[in-house]
Amino acid sequence: MQFTALAPQLWGATHRGVNVFAIVHNGATVLIDSGVPAAAGPLLHALRRLPPVHDLVITHAHYDHSGAAAALQAATGATVWAHPSDAQLLAAGRWRRQVSASPTFHGRLGTWVVNRTAPEVVAAIADCKPAREGNTLPIGGGIAVIEAPGHSAGQIALRWRAPDRTEVLFAADTVVHLLGLREPLLYEDRAAGIASIVKLAQHSRSVALMVFGHGAALGNPAEPLARFAEKLSSEA
Repeated sequence: MQFTALAPQLWGATHRGVNVFAIVHNGATVLIDSGVPAAAGPLLHALRRLPPVHDLVITHAHYDHSGAAAALQAATGATVWAHPSDAQLLAAGRWRRQVSASPTFHGRLGTWVVNRTAPEVVAAIADCKPAREGNTLPIGGGIAVIEAPGHSAGQIALRWRAPDRTEVLFAADTVVHLLGLREPLLYEDRAAGIASIVKLAQHSRSVALMVFGHGAALGNPAEPLARFAEKLSSEA
């Protein structure tokens, strides 16, 4: 596992198909998501190339994004940020509510696999600072929070401006980018999830780079995301 540059002061790394991101600002690193529990060791090793981690933003409580968070917090002393809805799950050592598969082959297959292989609990995080719609987190030079429920009730997307003024949109699992744009494997509320995809499509009009919890980054995302959002809205 190693970090590669995506934009000035923005780095990305992948472990077992899950992306984590690092924003470096004023000699400190903001980590966005933590990966599965087994990612803790490889991630801490990869982070040695970067400045100390001061903050960890969890986009949603699912184990593949929050599983290593407690270990990372213990190792780095990082402040953890999450939406209050999903922070309640993290405090209880839980990672999901009742879910259903997205109505696609990959959704049905992926959800079947998750239901049979995913851990029931994750290491609890008792104290998360709130990340809510309209907030600009005072870290990384300023990270704007966009509520994007559906995949998880407390899922958040993020917007950040790189030093060269590149606008970056962190989609979390609102939408994934694997062989094209796709719905997430599972939902707590698909109607809310589609509304969140439409919401991010609107944000994408003014961003140059979109990054995802799963899949490759996408430059100039406005047109493909608008087409995808329109397709889902017309089918719903």
